[in-house]
Amino acid sequence: MTQTPPDVPPLFPPIFGTGFVVDADGLVITNRHVVEAFGLLPKHPKTGELALGALVFLPGADDKSWQMLNVDVTNWCGLGEFQSSDRWYGKTVPDLGFVQLGVRELPFLHLATEDFFVKVGMAIATIGFPMGTLPLTALGTLNQVTPFLRHGIVSSVYPFPTAQPHGFTIDIMQQGGSSGSPIFRIADGGV
Repeated sequence: MTQTPPDVPPLFPPIFGTGFVVDADGLVITNRHVVEAFGLLPKHPKTGELALGALVFLPGADDKSWQMLNVDVTNWCGLGEFQSSDRWYGKTVPDLGFVQLGVRELPFLHLATEDFFVKVGMAIATIGFPMGTLPLTALGTLNQVTPFLRHGIVSSVYPFPTAQPHGFTIDIMQQGGSSGSPIFRIADGGV
């Protein structure tokens, strides 16, 4: 939430990260650096409460529209330690954060676990808020509220196509502010 003087109309709340629901009980995955920013937000001047909320976008009943739901963030944490039972090629502690929303029975995205899930040339998409609030409020007015959906392909797999690659690159336009956006397979929505 953003406090404005009495004579100024309310501003669109700043967006500084994206996440995606991975459990019907409201568990969201994002980046650790996103949840670390929660503690830097200003508190309500009278109650001292943290003015933090989440916007959840759900498909409309007709599958041609979107619903937007404002929900409470009840808890969050960043991954502080990480151990792998096999070789690990990423950062010592991956940039993962977890957020608990105050809502239940949400549709959620399924995390891919099968071998050979990531393939060179595979059609993928991302959804999120690159550049935060800026493109949504261009020209001094609210132009849109929904996230940006972008598509492309997996352009390479590290070290080569294998059952469980240790990395990959994508050919999708991305900009700062896309933190926490899922990368999902277009064919079935697996993240």
